[in-house]
Amino acid sequence: MKRLLGGALFASVAAASATSNPASRNPLSNAQVIALVKDLSANAPRAVEVTSAALAGKLSDDNPYAETSDEASVFSALAAGLTESGRMISLDWAEGMEESKAEFAAFFEKAGLGAEKPLAELTGKVPVERGDAVGLVYLAFRPVADAAGMRIFGLNADSDTHHFVLVPVAVAERWQSVKIGDNQYLEDSDWQFLALIETAGIKPRSTRHPADSERPAPAIP
Repeated sequence: MKRLLGGALFASVAAASATSNPASRNPLSNAQVIALVKDLSANAPRAVEVTSAALAGKLSDDNPYAETSDEASVFSALAAGLTESGRMISLDWAEGMEESKAEFAAFFEKAGLGAEKPLAELTGKVPVERGDAVGLVYLAFRPVADAAGMRIFGLNADSDTHHFVLVPVAVAERWQSVKIGDNQYLEDSDWQFLALIETAGIKPRSTRHPADSERPAPAIP
């Protein structure tokens, strides 16, 4: 997990504001963040509403993603909206097997995807090392997402917590490796669990930290 001005002033400022705000600590403009949360949440109204409130500094103080600064980080704004709308789950890197299974099962059932097969596959499995439980559960649910044309997509917040959303493949490929903050990226979750994936004989979709394949945010339609 851990791991601009020339020409006419008016034209250059307009071009900059279409991508990011030069005075901002965020790599994405507010418009790009809203486009992103719409993609990640399938345009869920609550996700867009809460993310917009976060960007405007209007989250209630009891919201876990409320920030004391005048400007919310991209991750905090996204996490607030996605969590509030039930579109994101967060698991500590060392989360236990039962909690990880329960979170993924509820997540997939809410998305209309079956959880019975992956849960059956996980019966009796014991993590070899601390930190393996989340990866084992991810691997069990991964083919269910794949079969539905979906990806378990990661929001890398440069922390000890995994953050996952379920998105169509096209959305994952559009936003993969886009930077959302200091050492924070949108990512294919495979690279987080490479050792387990390779042990299982699965070809990973991504083997590198997203910083090594960083891409600009896609153009806003």
